[in-house]
Amino acid sequence: MAATASVDRVWTYQDLRDLPDDGHRYEIIDGALLMAASPVIKHQELSNRLHLLAGPHVRDRGLGVVWYAPLDVYIGQHDVVQPDLLFIRQDRLHLFPTNDVVRLPPDLVVEIASPSTRRRDLIAKARL
Repeated sequence: MAATASVDRVWTYQDLRDLPDDGHRYEIIDGALLMAASPVIKHQELSNRLHLLAGPHVRDRGLGVVWYAPLDVYIGQHDVVQPDLLFIRQDRLHLFPTNDVVRLPPDLVVEIASPSTRRRDLIAKARL
């Protein structure tokens, strides 16, 4: 999943929301707009397997919810990411409106590190 960054300005979440839907996935880390190409088949296969395993397990036991990308996780005005999977505990679900982005820290975040985004995933996103 190749990624490119726009560092010509400091991007905000509103700037991200104002972008036209061009089919690309974008994140903002430290005010830099980052674009990622669509995930490769291996990445999608792993993401799908994780969701198919975790989703029913969590739902059937009333543990909470598992959501998957693309879904914005708003960390701050200059930090908005789209983890591959995230988990929210049942007792915290009332804090997460279903018609909005995730604005509080999830209980668990899963990021599938791809070769082209590995550094970003393991350093910048892990820091957030």
